[in-house]
Order: sequence, then C-alpha cells, then structure tokens
Amino acid sequence: MRVALVTMMMVLGCGDGPSFDVPALNANAAALVEASYEEAAAEVDALATAAADFCTAPTAPGHDALVTRLEATRVAFKHAEVFAFGPYTDSPWRVGPDLDLWPVEPDRVDAFLGGDEPLTDGEALERVGGKLKGLPALEYLVHGSDVSRPFVNGDEAAVAFQEDARRCDYLRVAIENLDARLDDLRAAWSLEGDRYALELSAPGSTDREIYDDAFEVGSALFEQMVFTIENVQQLKLGKPLGLRTQGRPEPDSAEARFSERSALYARETLAGARQLYDGAPDSELGIGDWIASRSETLDAQIVAAFDAAAEAIEDLEGESLEARVETEPEVVRLAYDRLRTLRRLLAVDAAGLVAVTVTFNPTDGD
Repeated sequence: MRVALVTMMMVLGCGDGPSFDVPALNANAAALVEASYEEAAAEVDALATAAADFCTAPTAPGHDALVTRLEATRVAFKHAEVFAFGPYTDSPWRVGPDLDLWPVEPDRVDAFLGGDEPLTDGEALERVGGKLKGLPALEYLVHGSDVSRPFVNGDEAAVAFQEDARRCDYLRVAIENLDARLDDLRAAWSLEGDRYALELSAPGSTDREIYDDAFEVGSALFEQMVFTIENVQQLKLGKPLGLRTQGRPEPDSAEARFSERSALYARETLAGARQLYDGAPDSELGIGDWIASRSETLDAQIVAAFDAAAEAIEDLEGESLEARVETEPEVVRLAYDRLRTLRRLLAVDAAGLVAVTVTFNPTDGD
C-alpha cells in the first residue's frame, strides 16, 4: 500500500496534479546505491574465500562452492546495474568496463591464460582491456572448458585447475582486480571519497554541476530505470533471440552462456530496476510512489507489468536461454514482449504523467 506515502508527498511537483517529495526520493536512491554496492562487496569477499579454498586443492565439491559464490556475486552486481551511470560510465572513473563487460570473448581469455604475463596480484590486470577481467572473464575461467563448451561437471573442472596452476593464478588476480575496482566505484559514490552521492541527494552542492535541481535528478533516475528495462529487453533477450539479425538467433551474444544463467541474470537486473521503483526497504519511497501520487491506477498497472515480465523471464530458467532462442523462440519472445509493455507504460504513460522526458538510451546499439 502506498496510501500513507501518497498523503505526505507535498514538496515538489511539475505540471498539474499533486506535489511529490522528489528530494526524498533522490536521497533514498543514493542510499540504495550504497546498499547495493555494499552487498556486491560482501559477495566479492565470499567469492575470494571460495576461490582460495578451491585452489588449495581443486575438487568437484570445491568447484560447486565456487560456482555458487560466483553466481551470488553476479546477482549482486545485477541488482546494482540500474545504477550504471556516473562513476560507472563517466570519466575520470569509468569503472564499469572493468567490472562487467559482456559477453565474454573466450578466445582472448584463453590466449591470455596461455601467455606468460606475470599474474602476481590484481594490478597485473590493470594494463589489459575489460574483456580479460571482470565478471564475464571470471565466469569463463570457472565454467568454460574451452571456447566451444562449458565443463561437463565439477570433476572435469577440478582436473582443469589441477593441470594448469596458472588458471588459479588468473582466477585469484581477477577477483582481486574486481574487488579493487569495486572499491574505486564505492569511493566515488562515498561521502568520504568523491561524494557522487551528493549529486543525487544535494544537487548543486559540488563543483561538478551535473544536475541543476532535485527534479532533474529524479528525472535522470526515472530514465535510468527505463534504460535498464530496455537493456534487459533488447540486449539480454532480443539480441540472442535474433531480433537484430533478421531473426537469426545469436546464442553466443547471451550474457552468461558458459554458466547458462543468462535468464537468471536478466531477471535479477529487472529486480534491481523494480527496487528503484518500489524504493529502499527502510523507507519504501520510490519512483512508484511518484507515479501513485498522480495515478494509483497506473501504478497498479506498472506493478502488474513488472510481475508479468519477471514471471516470463523466470519461465526461461528451466533450460538455458542460449538453447531456448533456437528451440523455443516463442517463449523468449513472450518475455521480450512483456518487457516492452512494461517499458511503454513507464516511458510513455508514467513519464508523461510526471513531466519526465525519456531521451536516448546510451547503450542502445551495443
């Protein structure tokens, strides 16, 4: 229920209709950024422990534990993907390509794995491109037998690590580099660091002059939510489905083909956008409350569309997305269409209601 929240929304509004506390929404979003990256940092620490345990004596159970921790880490980053702007994409930080530049290029990872570049610590990867580090490269190291297929089981994976000590070295330094770059991202947002969080909670209080006022911040957050949903629709589902190649499926373009968790990560990315819509758990004030302050009916339609899209994506998880785009494209298309419906409700109906203009998605065409 949003009724109690709607009654308190009286600070800032545009156009006709009741006002809404946009500054509070922005402050809550800033808190959600911090919480999301804190979750990711905790998962990276757990991943490092699992990798160290596994590499001490590679076994099938140890590989299973490593797989579990890597999946949890990627899920945490998917929840935070809705905040892939500012320090994530922009100079001087531009941390994103070092964290999650997908899909993986396995031939390049294999070439680096077979090379003689010293792998002593995370700094060893500072000089290489994003395709050789971050979460996609880690996934290939953990799951990929070679460029054509994943490991059959944990036993095969354990043997691969036993026979090539450099694989564990690469795994270790890739996790260290991931941790270091995530620290850089958190420092950029932190009030003790570069204070990017103030761009959301107190626009105009830094010398960067990114946003003029609270409404402009709220509009940017709204856009980012829409862009994230569009990326799930177009890049995570539509591209593997072949909608950019005249109907010819492109399973190799899927986000996580070696772990076969592409559908899961698409759903978790949508869940991150949904959290921005619903609001931070401790306050519940989110973009949905902004919409509900103007139309509770439209808010209910959007919530239902979020649920329908998530359900359709979840239905893809029984079999890999990479297989489904070739064997059951209509099932993938259903999820794609439900995401399109959700995006239109937000980008057209809701945006018009709160006087937000949804502009060009910067990742369109990737």
